[in-house]
Amino acid sequence: MKRWSGGIVLAVLSLCAFALAGEGEGRKAKDEKSFTVNASEPLTVEIEVTAGEMVLEKGAEPGVATAILEYTEGDFRPKIDFNEKKNQLLVRLGARNWRHMNKGEDRNWARVTVRLPSNADIYLDYRLKAGETTMNLGGLRLKEVELSIWAGQLDVDFETPNLIPMDCLEINTKVGEAQLHNLGNARYKEAFINGGIGELVADFSGSVEPDSKADIDLDIGEATVVLPDTAGVRMEIGGMLSFMSSKQISGSFFKRGRYYYSDDYDEKKLKCTFHITPGLGELRVEGK
Repeated sequence: MKRWSGGIVLAVLSLCAFALAGEGEGRKAKDEKSFTVNASEPLTVEIEVTAGEMVLEKGAEPGVATAILEYTEGDFRPKIDFNEKKNQLLVRLGARNWRHMNKGEDRNWARVTVRLPSNADIYLDYRLKAGETTMNLGGLRLKEVELSIWAGQLDVDFETPNLIPMDCLEINTKVGEAQLHNLGNARYKEAFINGGIGELVADFSGSVEPDSKADIDLDIGEATVVLPDTAGVRMEIGGMLSFMSSKQISGSFFKRGRYYYSDDYDEKKLKCTFHITPGLGELRVEGK
């Protein structure tokens, strides 16, 4: 399976180079705006990036949201807008022209940085067509999170626990590599992880919510799922293509019906459920 990763990464990098192409003047521009949000109302954050690098993290100032767009002038359409009445932050960076190849290392470059307040309940919707995304989402008040990546690399970490229980966590990747760390600290009630073509690591370590459920749907490639050690785990592995996947399960489990249970499941007060649908490729499940 390792032989797939090199080809996939090469294809993703080629797509990113194609996506970043344009006919702009090549001068670097920077737009930076900060807004005071209404922390007593839910904050909606919508981010849409055609191509480039993206960083999202907790801001240093409670009650303040900041967006920074850096890009080559003429090649991108930038937009930063805050609707006070709706308590809504909108960040967009769209490429003007996808038809031309990149003409130099100083051309067609873009970077988006968003810093979010830690004292407002946040509904986050993020979409990226091609590029690299790094998110450290620990220490925020995330109510719902939806991340959609068409092509590229995604690195998400909940280094510290979410400050409130999250209703729903949804992560969709089409082509590329995804590294998801400490998802238990997201404190989700429901999670939906969809891995397309490429490599996926989904680590559910952290402060898992009681009776939380996670669905992991895989298409083509390699996937590693790390189960939490803070809760009793019930796991089901199945689906139409399950027989076409290579599966390795490590850890102490017993099987009852169609479910696998961690050895301490009946003793643990805190319990969680996983449903994994393998695709064509290799699945590794690591328990304690």
